[in-house]
Amino acid sequence: MMRMCGKVGRAALVACVLAGVAGCADGGFFGGSGDDDIRVDTRPDTGNLLDAGEDAGEVGDDAGNLPDADDEPDTNTEPDTNTEPDADIVPEPTCADILDTSSTWTVPLVGQAQLWARAAFDGEGVWVAYVQRPGESGTPERVYAAKMGCDAELLVEPFEVSTSPDARSTQASLAVSETTLFVVWSEDDLEGTIRARTFDLDGTPRQAESFVVTPILNSGDVINTIWQPDVAVLENNEAILAASALTPEGARLVLQRFNADGERLLDGFFPYPVDLYGEQVNPSVAADANRLITMSFVGGSSDAPRVYHGQILAGETKATPAQAIVAHPAIDLNRGGRLSKAQNNGRHWLAYSGGVGFGNDIIVKDGSRMSAGSDTISSAIANREALLGDVAASPTGGAVAWITRQSGGTAVNVHARRFLASASGDFTSQAGRVDLHSGDQARMPYGVSIDHVAGSVYVVLWGQGAAPNTQRVQGRFVNLN
Repeated sequence: MMRMCGKVGRAALVACVLAGVAGCADGGFFGGSGDDDIRVDTRPDTGNLLDAGEDAGEVGDDAGNLPDADDEPDTNTEPDTNTEPDADIVPEPTCADILDTSSTWTVPLVGQAQLWARAAFDGEGVWVAYVQRPGESGTPERVYAAKMGCDAELLVEPFEVSTSPDARSTQASLAVSETTLFVVWSEDDLEGTIRARTFDLDGTPRQAESFVVTPILNSGDVINTIWQPDVAVLENNEAILAASALTPEGARLVLQRFNADGERLLDGFFPYPVDLYGEQVNPSVAADANRLITMSFVGGSSDAPRVYHGQILAGETKATPAQAIVAHPAIDLNRGGRLSKAQNNGRHWLAYSGGVGFGNDIIVKDGSRMSAGSDTISSAIANREALLGDVAASPTGGAVAWITRQSGGTAVNVHARRFLASASGDFTSQAGRVDLHSGDQARMPYGVSIDHVAGSVYVVLWGQGAAPNTQRVQGRFVNLN
């Protein structure tokens, strides 16, 4: 507005500023009704200064349009049509401008080994949260985080997230909002605690110490003996925690909301009973802009496990609005499923592996649908066992990453493949697959991790090392077109 006002003189500028501050109504300023709000200038005329209602072309123009010496007004009242950007302003490069898709990078090692790595892209770079196995004997594992830029250079050096030096911290998970990094993990203490910590996206911690987010029920009881935490972001700098807790009835999925200030919100609760869905382990959680939470877990009997998933609105304390259903009833489960954290038109994708023996598949489905349909198979590699898939969402669908094991040995390979989907969640096609690692020492005991970066580019994490004690977290930006 100020650019437009700057070319029409003092009187129009005054009117424009007043209108911008208070608005105009019924022909008068400040919401007046016209004649009742007419302002009369009763100040004496000095003879030298221009009144607010005088020549609109004399003041407020640029220096080249000052009144001529003969006091005739400048007739140049044409608006400035130069809309070209300033040549001296160089726009900041975007992630897509500097993407390095030709090299594999390694997270710098602080201790002995790096395990349980998860990735999340924040628009500028990729956050990696992982468990660092220390180099000193007897020192417990700790949770670390680092941020890798799109040019495969570190933006934030590895730093320690966990703050309990005597407790073993494992099973790290993370999620990012527009302003905040959320990290949760399981602490192997006497209580079996779930802890969290939040950070600005430059790595600045919001708290000096981690805080406990172990769910508390409305009875006031704390859920102990809890593990396998996962986290997803809600709006208003809140997050939703999902974990598996050992109860007298068996292992149960439990949820707890908390915020970036370390406060637990409402009560923790168990969405689904054990007598209907069996022991509930390997939880995963996602959420959309409408605060609809999608959950998945492995349930059923030990000899015939299934992936279940369900939905609930944030703030509810039971899951009756949407009962969990079997994700795919016609395939034997191999390993647990994961949900994509980002959104694709409000949808979340679910990926898991299933089948009998070697040659089984990674299954991807629209987890936002409360149905067993809309599936696609993403591996189908002969003589391989597909394991531990992870999935990411994009505006056109998403991508899945997984590892495979040969039938004759323990070698593990890393793969990724993009899939396309319609706005309704139906799969339309699959794009090409890339094999990221084909050596005999690629390992990730806890699976791979994938997240969407831009267009058809994704970031994939995996572990490499001859044994878990030597595993290093490696990553790569890959174009899955």
